[in-house]
Amino acid sequence: MKRILVVSFLLATSSALAHEGKAHPPGDKHEAPKAAPPAAHGHAPGDHAHASPHGGIVATVDKETHVEVVFAEKAFGVYFYDADMRPVALPADAKATVVIGKDLKKLDLPIAKKPDGTPDDHLVGELAVAPDQKAAVVIQATVLGKARSARIEKPAAPAAPASAPAAAAAPKGTP
Repeated sequence: MKRILVVSFLLATSSALAHEGKAHPPGDKHEAPKAAPPAAHGHAPGDHAHASPHGGIVATVDKETHVEVVFAEKAFGVYFYDADMRPVALPADAKATVVIGKDLKKLDLPIAKKPDGTPDDHLVGELAVAPDQKAAVVIQATVLGKARSARIEKPAAPAAPASAPAAAAAPKGTP
């Protein structure tokens, strides 16, 4: 079911992804497509964005691989994809180095388990990162037969603005 939703989402957003972040005013016509590069996906790491299938931060590792990191309250999930954002086999040797503030943590990234104990579709790092904390995660793993490394940065969530006192909300002299 998850894969059907992911595929549906990716198909629905394919035209937006084709623009790779470029916008044009209403009424402008598209230029003729340029010849495709020799590589299947043909881009350098970090030169464009992808939709996030699980609501995390997606990074381009290289022309063959993408990684998504989903930060949660007590852990973070790591998903691996090929150049076309299709899930790939999970690595058994994945490790992460996480920097939060001045703290540095090194973690093994085991395959997550479903409630029934069977393997899930992602790896898990048992480390809490609060929404207001900035963090950097460097992941190293053998994916699609090659040693790969990716760096994902999680920005700190902006602090909520303090609410104004009720008396200040209404101007003086208002009935």
